[in-house]
Amino acid sequence: MLTPDAAASPIAPSHLAVEEALRAASPAVEVTILRPRAFAGNAQQWSWSVRATGAVNLPYPGSHCDAIHETDLAEAALAVLTAPAGAAVRGRRHLLTGPESITFAEQIAILEGVTGRPITVHTVSPQDWKAEVAGYVPEHFADALLNYWRASDGSPVPLTRTAEDLTGHPGRTFATWAEENAAAFRDWKSVGPALRPVACWRRERSGDPPHLRP
Repeated sequence: MLTPDAAASPIAPSHLAVEEALRAASPAVEVTILRPRAFAGNAQQWSWSVRATGAVNLPYPGSHCDAIHETDLAEAALAVLTAPAGAAVRGRRHLLTGPESITFAEQIAILEGVTGRPITVHTVSPQDWKAEVAGYVPEHFADALLNYWRASDGSPVPLTRTAEDLTGHPGRTFATWAEENAAAFRDWKSVGPALRPVACWRRERSGDPPHLRP
């Protein structure tokens, strides 16, 4: 939604459609849109691989993101919903980012520190990564992710103070998220009873460690 060609992106159209539907309801319905970019919780995609092999395969480990903590996002939404009628924060679009531009490799180093276990980052080619995730990430979607990561490889992403302004406090860092979710990267018990059969089925079905499985 943040670029002129959003409609052509494999990732953005579903979000764009919601925004357009909401805008069509205005002014009968007051519309305030929150646009977070990257979620800290996206790191959960590495948990399967870390638990199974102690390693993560990445095509662009130096790619930057602005991971926002889900609690900050929820608090920003609460601030808008509870703001009085006519408040400046209502009826606008808000671009939300985390408080830091951080690379995938830096995120994994933080996870390594909070879990107390070594985590190896293997730099793989984009083609090898696509082949690895082909069973559950459509090719056009994988290409869009690779393009996005390539564009921010070695380049810090711009940040906003919007989440901080809405919540009234500094944004939670990725290190905070990692400390709160460290158990998910330590052992299979943290997956929870409901998901353990799914995890086992995935391993048996693929015959390989479940790298980057959602």
